[in-house]
Amino acid sequence: MKKIAILLFSMLFILAACGNAESEKKEKEKTKITQEQQEKKHNKETKKLAQSLIDNLDKEELTNDDIKTLEKDLKTFENNTKSLKQVDTIISDPIYKAAKSFSIAGKDINKTEKFKEKYPELENTYLLSNGNVYYHLILALNTINNEYEDVDIEYKNKVLGKELNSDISDMIFSDDEISDFAEQTGKLAIEYDEKPTEEQLKELPDTKYRDELKKYAYFDEPDVSKKEYNKLVEDYNKLTPEFLHYKKSNELVSADENLSMSDLRNGVVGAKTDSEVEDYSDDTEETEDTSQENSSNKTMGEYDTDSPTYEEDENGNWNEVSEDENTTDEDYEDYDFGLDEDWEKKQEEISNR
Repeated sequence: MKKIAILLFSMLFILAACGNAESEKKEKEKTKITQEQQEKKHNKETKKLAQSLIDNLDKEELTNDDIKTLEKDLKTFENNTKSLKQVDTIISDPIYKAAKSFSIAGKDINKTEKFKEKYPELENTYLLSNGNVYYHLILALNTINNEYEDVDIEYKNKVLGKELNSDISDMIFSDDEISDFAEQTGKLAIEYDEKPTEEQLKELPDTKYRDELKKYAYFDEPDVSKKEYNKLVEDYNKLTPEFLHYKKSNELVSADENLSMSDLRNGVVGAKTDSEVEDYSDDTEETEDTSQENSSNKTMGEYDTDSPTYEEDENGNWNEVSEDENTTDEDYEDYDFGLDEDWEKKQEEISNR
């Protein structure tokens, strides 16, 4: 009886083990299918967001409605993908960050356009504010583009399609050299002489877009001294209007941020140096012109002549004669230079002595 009980127990144990193994196998199959479904859904949402980015931003004139549509599609993407935990975001991540960057900068760019329409006399104020927004957008997009370019092109074509992948690549690529852009805005800042009121300045974008865009850029880990960065900020702020000023950092900054601030600083300092050289050159040319004009107005009597005058004394010696400072042109007419006799005879007499 006891042996039978043991045998039955063993059989039940084996059956239970087989049942657990079968259950685990089915769970694994279910998980595998779920991962595939998640990946498929995620790719679909990524493609929709990429198409929205192209449809709403690939235009000559960006409207607030375009920005609102893009923001709505961004929200839809976030809601539809937040539960997808086992997916590859190597393509969706740079596309999402590009869309966020464009939506942030787009609103502030439109603000500057309204400012321009309202205050056409403040053209340089508009250009500087607008240019600073673009500068930070390009800065962010350059890092996003580098990340997107690293993804295998065949994989991008598979997820997005060849045409959409090409459009996205063109959208986030910028051929503007960030240092050249900083140089041009630096020249404009040095020449800036407009006087907008406090009320007018309030209608320009708040510079918080700088920090917002930084969140979506692929910057290096902070490792640069805040002192080094803050010195660049000081140099820049000294030479630019207040509405462009940067805040000092209380912590380490990334090498990318430090390089960006260095480009901005070099842009205005270089423009200031060039301006001073041009002013010096203009002053020098003016001085030379004045000197030449004065010289051309002088008569022969106004020039000093260092050539000495000689006179023969009673003993036949030739001595240098000092010219009387009060001698007039009439005195010169009666003055005997010793040339009234034959010059060859004089030379012969001197030689015989």
